Amino acid sequence: MRWYKRQIFSEIISFLIILVLRTISRSMTLTELHPERVQNFWESNKNVILSLWHGRLFMIPNIYRGKGIKILISRHGDGDVIARAIQGLGFGAIRGSTTRGGFSALRNLLKAANNGYDIAITPDGPRGPRQKLQGGIIQLARLSGAPILPISFGASRKKILKSWDSFLFPIPFSRGVFLWGEPIYVDNRKDAAYLEEKRLEVENKMNEITETVDNYFQN
Repeated sequence: MRWYKRQIFSEIISFLIILVLRTISRSMTLTELHPERVQNFWESNKNVILSLWHGRLFMIPNIYRGKGIKILISRHGDGDVIARAIQGLGFGAIRGSTTRGGFSALRNLLKAANNGYDIAITPDGPRGPRQKLQGGIIQLARLSGAPILPISFGASRKKILKSWDSFLFPIPFSRGVFLWGEPIYVDNRKDAAYLEEKRLEVENKMNEITETVDNYFQN
């Protein structure tokens, strides 16, 4: 009975998340910067790995226009709700993280990438440290050959929640901006120093575009 109640609770909360997301999105004026950086891949039928910070993921479903995507969702308790919401929006979910179910998740992500799916990962999840990139996304890019495309979101008016990820919740009728970073490739080599360089490169680029969207409406 407890399992059944949890299922019902997850379904209700995921429905509310979808409803809130769609309602807020329709009320906002949204701008997309450098869409060509990802559109070129989609038009040539090549898959990519979307990389976004955990605290900026709420609005990202509005920006996806590819043919199909699998999103890495934590095995933690709140992951059940998020996975249901993601699937309710028409996207695929793969459960796991670098801390729980890591090897299995990487294997399933690699399989999805090899089958032509785009992949989306919040590489500072599921519990941080905030905006510090964990190495799993670098390994996925190395093994799959797909480029990493950083993406971030900012809003003219927002509420920053007091959570570990400083989750950004946009205020209805505000303005929002998405920014795509340049694609970053990871060569298929095992040199640890090289992989660390790529990890820092992706982390720095993600923080750079996040700072840009945060300052976008201050000009």
